[in-house]
Amino acid sequence: MKFCNMVAAAAALTLSTTTAFAQAVNGELSRVAAPAADANQFGGDSTMLLILAVLLIGAGIVLLAGNNSDTPSSP
Repeated sequence: MKFCNMVAAAAALTLSTTTAFAQAVNGELSRVAAPAADANQFGGDSTMLLILAVLLIGAGIVLLAGNNSDTPSSP
């Protein structure tokens, strides 16, 4: 029982100290904006991805609904 209490106390201490350390580090660092000139280098439409997604969803529906055999396998 004491080991369980010690583990719970250690977990609580860890959670509280990591939050405090994260706030301390965040105060020292400043964020710098990155240039967004080439943000869309993979640009273009996603027609192929849309067609592939529709085909895969349709194939999944056909596979799931295709087996309408309600007869048991055993005699």
